[in-house]
This record gives sequence, C-alpha cells and structure tokens, in this order.
Amino acid sequence: MTTDEFRAATLALGFTQEQLAPALGVSVWTVRSWEQGKRPVPRYAVLGLWRQPPLPLQTPAIADG
Repeated sequence: MTTDEFRAATLALGFTQEQLAPALGVSVWTVRSWEQGKRPVPRYAVLGLWRQPPLPLQTPAIADG
C-alpha cells in the first residue's frame, strides 16, 4: 500500500491519526511517518486498517435561529 492509498483509506474510514494509532497499536508518530512517506506502511498496518469498522459520520450541529 502506498502512502497516498494509506492516507485515503484512513480518511475514508473517518479516522484521525490520533484515533488510528491506538487502534493499530502504534504511536501517532508512527502513523504520521507512514502518511508522510518517511517509513513504508507495513503489512500488519494495512491488514489492521481494513479490519477497522468505519467511524459513524458526525453531523455538524445546526444552530437554531
């Protein structure tokens, strides 16, 4: 999986780096290094990413008025 594919999959599932890191059992720094292309995305991260259920969509609060 390329850096761009990893980033796209993370966004498609609705995860931030801070949410994804503990789900994969790694540090936020590690997720950032994968997304920035500083380190290759390992196979265990790809498999772990696809095992994550998508986060529920957050709808913005609509102000009354």
